[in-house]
Amino acid sequence: MGPDSRPALLLDNIDRTRNVLETLRESNIHVALDDFGSGYSALTYLRKLPIDEVKVDHDLIGHVLTDPRADAIVRAVVDLAYALYVTTVAEGVENAEIAAYLRDCGCEVAQGIYYSPPITAAAMMELMASPAPL
Repeated sequence: MGPDSRPALLLDNIDRTRNVLETLRESNIHVALDDFGSGYSALTYLRKLPIDEVKVDHDLIGHVLTDPRADAIVRAVVDLAYALYVTTVAEGVENAEIAAYLRDCGCEVAQGIYYSPPITAAAMMELMASPAPL
């Protein structure tokens, strides 16, 4: 069984999946729908599963300034998430122009190399221990 079969197995029994996710949320664990806009993501999951955030796939985010279809999809996802009280997270933000676009769209959270390159766990602990900049 390869890694591509895992999402299908998890979602084969949507009722069981919903129960597990609700149990996690009752324990104050937030649930994210990752890589939305690619592969196994489907609008029905937003309706049937208790989701706290939608992480919009980097492939869509990376093309919002040059591809009208990517722009339309990202704007629609942000608006839909807002209407469903779900946080939108943009993955793969690489520059200031895309960051500004996302702010203008109302995207609530963004991540990517524009904000920070990947760092080790030790570097993250050091960063968190240092005083906040003024």
